[in-house]
Amino acid sequence: MDRSPIRRKQPEKLLRLQRDLGVALSATSDQIEALNLILDATCRIEGIDCGGIYLADKETGDFDLVHHRGLPVEFIESAARFGSDSPQVQLVMAGKPIYGLYDDIAVTTDPICRNEGLRAVAVIPVKDKLKIRGALNLASHSHDEIP
Repeated sequence: MDRSPIRRKQPEKLLRLQRDLGVALSATSDQIEALNLILDATCRIEGIDCGGIYLADKETGDFDLVHHRGLPVEFIESAARFGSDSPQVQLVMAGKPIYGLYDDIAVTTDPICRNEGLRAVAVIPVKDKLKIRGALNLASHSHDEIP
């Protein structure tokens, strides 16, 4: 069993991150602020270097990007809104988290998104009670899987 200092530090770092996030979340009752805290915390995990939070428009069902981190302006502009009937939203509305290679999961043909160099992605539905309210998307430019 490998007990090197580097191997021990990773779980310790994740536990501190989880503790700090729990403290920060307990201090807010605002949904957007809470999601921002979650995105910022997850982007500090090794292997996750960018992401975005989408929330569903209550009237149209379209998904709007409300917070992002680590992506260029062109990508953000291209992925800022997805219609309720888009493949991206339908993927989230299935209600199951999806993890894998970006090229296997991405349902876009937009060259700006395709050429960003994302390797791994996680798409995690955000639920309130049993209703899907949006998605937390995480990605990596350097790793082939999301930890």
